[in-house]
Amino acid sequence: MAYGHPGLRLAAAFGVPNRLGFDDVCLAVVGDPSFDAESLKTTLGRRLGQNVVVRIVLVDAIPVNAAGKTDRVALRSRYAGTI
Repeated sequence: MAYGHPGLRLAAAFGVPNRLGFDDVCLAVVGDPSFDAESLKTTLGRRLGQNVVVRIVLVDAIPVNAAGKTDRVALRSRYAGTI
């Protein structure tokens, strides 16, 4: 059980602009076959509070930049306008 949630292998948080000009919190997730996104949403709601909305995006891999760090710019541009 990685990251304290069953089936979650990797995760990366990033922001995506919304229609109001603010960033929505998004979470790119790589999960194994047992991963349940609804269960993670429930867990996040309990930990962060019901007023915090986290959008979960299931991905096959988390993109990395040349330095090997999570490429949040790539995630942001990939999902801008789609979430």
